[in-house]
Amino acid sequence: MRHTDLWGDRDSKYQSLLKERVARIAWVELSPSSPSHFFIPVDSANQSEYEAGLKVTDIFNTYHSGIITKRDSLTIHWTKADVLTTVSDFIALKPEAARQKYQLPDDVRDWKVEWAQDDLRRAGIAKDRAIPSLYRPFDVRFTYFTGRTRGFVGWPVADMTELMRSGDNVALVTTRMTKGEDFAHVMASQWMAEVSCLSSKTSNNGFVFPLYTSVSPGLGRGNSRESNVRSQFVAQLPGECEPETAFNYVFGVLHSVRGTANS
Repeated sequence: MRHTDLWGDRDSKYQSLLKERVARIAWVELSPSSPSHFFIPVDSANQSEYEAGLKVTDIFNTYHSGIITKRDSLTIHWTKADVLTTVSDFIALKPEAARQKYQLPDDVRDWKVEWAQDDLRRAGIAKDRAIPSLYRPFDVRFTYFTGRTRGFVGWPVADMTELMRSGDNVALVTTRMTKGEDFAHVMASQWMAEVSCLSSKTSNNGFVFPLYTSVSPGLGRGNSRESNVRSQFVAQLPGECEPETAFNYVFGVLHSVRGTANS
């Protein structure tokens, strides 16, 4: 496999390609290898050291991307009262009237006005369904949770949201990749996160790694709960290590990668 770069605007690239012969191009030989299979030249001098580290997905048992509403302007609000007012009004309207009033674009594969209205009618209007969500860094807003996919919220990530909805849990929120941004994408949240909570670039989606996988409302920090941190990882840390300590260690390491990372 070979690689080369050609810089310039589109017209200049076309002209260069028309004039140049393939055999005369200064190619760089590539040897892509697992697990990354880079299709560009990379400095692999520290590759073995890098791969000796643990992946976040090897540390936590359960994780998922943040919720995807499909229609933020309808489903995300500043207060619980605003959410309840909106859902009550939304289901009382005819589909086209609802679309016009809330200035909704055309339906898409995973979200339709009628589906959203039907979902709300089936779930019913209840105050405890209006829940906080980390919408953007340090910006907690409210949405309406029914737990059904392709309903009022397109992808509510029901199992994960159930773990976070009481506010008595904490989750690491980070991204799988960054595109066009230096890495500064790590936060801790007591609420479920919206998928774009770390960046407006959709390729930099936020993933949620909760500390606990069983949470009952009212449980204090000292009570027994099922940890989501793998025991193999905890065993590698020095001394008696509680789940919170392991969680803080992971957060600290990611936070230290760049001094500008969010806390």
